[in-house]
Amino acid sequence: MGLKYWFDCEVTKDSCPEQCLFSDEKGDLYTRPIVFIPPPEKTRIMLISRDPTVDFLPLYRHAMSKEYEEKPNERRLMLFASAIPLQLILRIARFNEREDVKIKRNIEPLFKIFKVVYWTHLHKCPTDNEAKFSIKCANQWLKEEIEEAKKEGVDTIVGLGKDVENWLKSVEDWLDKNGFKEKNIIFLPHPSGRNPAWHTKNVEKKKEINNNIEKLIRKVA
Repeated sequence: MGLKYWFDCEVTKDSCPEQCLFSDEKGDLYTRPIVFIPPPEKTRIMLISRDPTVDFLPLYRHAMSKEYEEKPNERRLMLFASAIPLQLILRIARFNEREDVKIKRNIEPLFKIFKVVYWTHLHKCPTDNEAKFSIKCANQWLKEEIEEAKKEGVDTIVGLGKDVENWLKSVEDWLDKNGFKEKNIIFLPHPSGRNPAWHTKNVEKKKEINNNIEKLIRKVA
């Protein structure tokens, strides 16, 4: 099928897994893209964040309008630079500048994320800050996405935030069988400015974040 299939595919109310937290929405026109962002021409890394937020939808609708139908690269850049991918780069830059870190690290290679990353979500329905993710949604759609990503040359998964980390760890045997060993999976805190994980004073946690940033830079370079 390929990764583009998931971008072109939509979730309908009827295709939601049973008892999914978000499948009880009202209306007959309940549809959601499985993947919100067009995949790149060449994909090396799969980036997984928890969910598309409701705040992201106005820009998404604008980017997906006919105005950008013949401009896929411009559309992709607009969406990446407005949300998680750019937030991650900026969060790493700020982490480097912390008084208790002060690492002389070139983050320029991270901007290649815009060109080589397939960005998707743990579950597919937009949520607000209070909503919890649906593991049933992740089990239904994300496993198939990962299988297709592997076929298209993806060798690294980057999981952002605890919900994504917990889900990936819950299927680690399945991931291993599909070619994603522990060394091919990178965990980082969600890049939200409200996330206290980036400000941790714990020496071991800082070391873990630092090591995973280094792994990510090596992978995209």
